[in-house]
Amino acid sequence: MEDILSVLVPVQGIEAISLGGSRGLGVASASSDYDVVVHRRDPRSFTNAHLVSALQSLGDSCQIKKTPSLISASLGGKSYEFFLKDLTSIEREVEQAQQGRFKWFIKPLFPHGDLSTSALHHLVNLDCLFDRAGALQRIRDSAQPVSPKLLKALMQYFLVQMDVTVIHALKIKKYADLQYLIALSSQFVFFFDILMFALNGKYPVLEKGGAAVRRLLPRLPVGYEEHLSALQPVSGVVSLQSAHDAMRDLNALVNDMVKKKLQALADAGH
Repeated sequence: MEDILSVLVPVQGIEAISLGGSRGLGVASASSDYDVVVHRRDPRSFTNAHLVSALQSLGDSCQIKKTPSLISASLGGKSYEFFLKDLTSIEREVEQAQQGRFKWFIKPLFPHGDLSTSALHHLVNLDCLFDRAGALQRIRDSAQPVSPKLLKALMQYFLVQMDVTVIHALKIKKYADLQYLIALSSQFVFFFDILMFALNGKYPVLEKGGAAVRRLLPRLPVGYEEHLSALQPVSGVVSLQSAHDAMRDLNALVNDMVKKKLQALADAGH
């Protein structure tokens, strides 16, 4: 990592450098790659071409791979993936979150889409390695704690989505329709994760590694892991009835917890 920093830190246009992904979340294994987040003020100040040029200065020891959507490199037996993030866009998302606003949108490789708040979980779950003028830390401070307006909006909206998912899942009675139950079960878990992070005052982590982070949350339904394990009838081994029961029971537990949290927010004037 020192070699990477040595060629990136001096480059004008780079405001900060940090580690994200599993390392930023604190759930990395020894074999995990390094997700290097390069923070710039805007897209014009530092581009992929600038990044490749800087990495090429490391010589043949740095093997660079370029695709339309990703730049990665191998150096010293370690794998690195690079992501360019605009501080201006992140600041704008912080403002939206403070007003209780979010977007749910389609995203490649995310079966149930992603939330605009992911930019903020990426912001707060970082291992900062370099911050030229302290701009990154100032934005991180402004994003925490999570706005009660955002927590309320997330819980109200996705509690309804979870209820609707359960209603339709319980209508599936035939193994010939198993694929639809699998899809709805996966969607149910997606909504469950959003609600659990919001319930615990956190920005939702909805990507790979999110389940490991969820397990560390202090407030979770009793026995939730057993319920979730029953929602994986991929091979058809798990009965439809057990999946229905698990979804119905866990939904009831979540409804109770979330409604109590929403009442607490209301009592606090939010």
